[in-house]
Amino acid sequence: MTPVAPEQANAAKSSGCQGGTKSYLWHLRLGHIGHDGLNCIVTKNIGIGIDISSVKKWDVCEGCALGKQTRVRFQSNTTARTSKLLEVIHSDVCGPMSMATFSGKRYFVTFIDDKSRYCVVYLLKSKSEVAAKFMEYAAMAETQTGKRVKYLQSDNGGEYKSDKLAQFCAERGIQQRFTPPYMLKRQRL
Repeated sequence: MTPVAPEQANAAKSSGCQGGTKSYLWHLRLGHIGHDGLNCIVTKNIGIGIDISSVKKWDVCEGCALGKQTRVRFQSNTTARTSKLLEVIHSDVCGPMSMATFSGKRYFVTFIDDKSRYCVVYLLKSKSEVAAKFMEYAAMAETQTGKRVKYLQSDNGGEYKSDKLAQFCAERGIQQRFTPPYMLKRQRL
């Protein structure tokens, strides 16, 4: 240990105090302990070397205030599931994966029907294949169910903004709905 000169110790002692209170300094030193906890230590004489005769209330501690903050909650989406098959298809792309498949595919795309929650997954070599896979999925799903896709719900990723996909959706009357990227709570699924 390095010895500290008395004048340095006094400077350090007073610099950490808010409004000059020793209570606040010990609040900081003891990991932002609460007023009641610090009072318990002082009244039961548990703390060795804590030179506080009485614990005084301190103003708001900035560190404690920041630590107690929470995220603003998203409004819960109370809308029910759609009532018809293929009315809304949710889609997302995942990747690149650290390991490729034997055929060199490192991404996958999911298409999930909102009503039935039926999920179809396609493996992709690149994100640019999303448009072709959606066309394949739409043809397969519409043939099997006799229904038509009305909405494609996805994040705002570039793979869903391609001209090829936009043209396909426009020709088929499919509306694209986008949520902000990386905002999973906004995805209603």
